[in-house]
Amino acid sequence: MAFTNTPFVDGNIITESDLKGRIGNFEAWVNGGSVSADLAHTEWVKKGHVLRPEFIGGSDDRAEFCTGTTRYRLHGPDKVGAEVFHAEARGGGSGSGENNWEPVNGLNVTVKVYRPMTVIYIASWWAWETGNSALNQYSTTNAALNGGSINNPKYVAADFALYSQKMDGATASLTQYAATRRRLYSSVNINTDQQNTDIVGWSKSAGKQMSTHHVFDLTAGIYNVGIRCHAQNGDGSSAFATADGVNSQNIFVRSRSCVVDTHFNAKT
Repeated sequence: MAFTNTPFVDGNIITESDLKGRIGNFEAWVNGGSVSADLAHTEWVKKGHVLRPEFIGGSDDRAEFCTGTTRYRLHGPDKVGAEVFHAEARGGGSGSGENNWEPVNGLNVTVKVYRPMTVIYIASWWAWETGNSALNQYSTTNAALNGGSINNPKYVAADFALYSQKMDGATASLTQYAATRRRLYSSVNINTDQQNTDIVGWSKSAGKQMSTHHVFDLTAGIYNVGIRCHAQNGDGSSAFATADGVNSQNIFVRSRSCVVDTHFNAKT
């Protein structure tokens, strides 16, 4: 609604509530309450009216523009900065509900959506698994394994997917974007490869460089947006059917980056 400032009348007492009410109304108008009728219909916008970009570093790297904000994260391949999901990340190995999807540090951001906005999310990450017992020839009585065991659909280590969640404490607001789902399979620890004698130890051949790009809309509110990891056991048809550590023990996510662009859309 439009803002109209009513002048104080000389001689009248200015009350606290009256003063606070006027300030509150003005703040509401400045911060998103103005309407098209408040603006002149002639060409009045000059370059001085346009907010120049601001580039802000620190814990929330971002660039702020007139019509939106771009946030970005970057983590290199060093071991110190790796994100690791241990067996405990599976929630005790019971159930496959949304609460078992853990955010991947470095691929998630918090965004403030002032009114209906479009989000463009781009991310890339490298992940692999080690320590499982299903494909560990060294610690089990498995027959001699070979490279054909790599990326076996029967041994699912984890799924990754893009999520958004409104930060109001309601689990119901947690939304997965199915088209962004990516799958990681268990690694192989080989003692004697029947086909390739030069292959020995935990193979990172099951590791994957994953990426995704997705565009979606959000309504007003504060959201967490980013990739989450769902560590699993059992094959794809019976996740968590077996004991902890069978299909996945330690899941590593090292090199990773994301760019999250939020801007006003036609609904604004």
